[in-house]
Amino acid sequence: MINRETAGNVEVLRLQHGKVNVLDTELLQALDEQLVSLEEEPWRSVVLTGNERAFSAGLDLQRILDGGAVYVVSLLEVLSRLLLRMIRFPRPMIAAIHGHAIAGGCLLPCACDYRLMASGGGRIGVTELLVGVPFPAAALEPVRHVVDRRYLRRLVYESELLSAEEALDASLVDEVLSPEGLLPRSLELGERLARIRPAVFTMTKQQLTAPMLERIESLTALCEPDAEELWLGEEALEAIRRFVEKNL
Repeated sequence: MINRETAGNVEVLRLQHGKVNVLDTELLQALDEQLVSLEEEPWRSVVLTGNERAFSAGLDLQRILDGGAVYVVSLLEVLSRLLLRMIRFPRPMIAAIHGHAIAGGCLLPCACDYRLMASGGGRIGVTELLVGVPFPAAALEPVRHVVDRRYLRRLVYESELLSAEEALDASLVDEVLSPEGLLPRSLELGERLARIRPAVFTMTKQQLTAPMLERIESLTALCEPDAEELWLGEEALEAIRRFVEKNL
């Protein structure tokens, strides 16, 4: 599910889960475990990437329909845990995005320190409201943290999917590169960031992410019970079922 390669002081984690890297509990847990192991190697940067077709097309909606409430509870738990681990990860994390990065597949890059995207036909955005489900607090705040205010409501309320160039204008990504230049540039950036004294980088990252983490903590206490209820109800499953029938 996760192919791990070392390039100098950069560790490349490549999602390998079907044609479009749909996110399920197993893939999310596997990525979480890789990050736990990498926390013990404080000199490295991490590049997170997918395949040429898609970084990730988002959550596996059919698994949600098949698994029902029990599966949804475990999925939301591991997704929130992974996003928080990525935000708190002490070393540089760079998302190298080929192809589509949609819904949950957009949330993972938002939790990284840098987002680089290949030009071409790929689209990026958050479509949770279009599917009919809410964002967990740990999922929405990274989007708010990186996206320009001009685009935030369009992305969240209208579920708009952006081209790489539009995503650059929205600050959803930091650079747009040719498909063949994406990984080399990501490795170059990762190598440069790896040279920063680890303790200094970690402290600076903590300072930059503290407001986001504080908001996640307060919103989790305020909204998470209601968000989970909205995910677990029959109305949510029916909305997902209609979306799957129409789009997949």
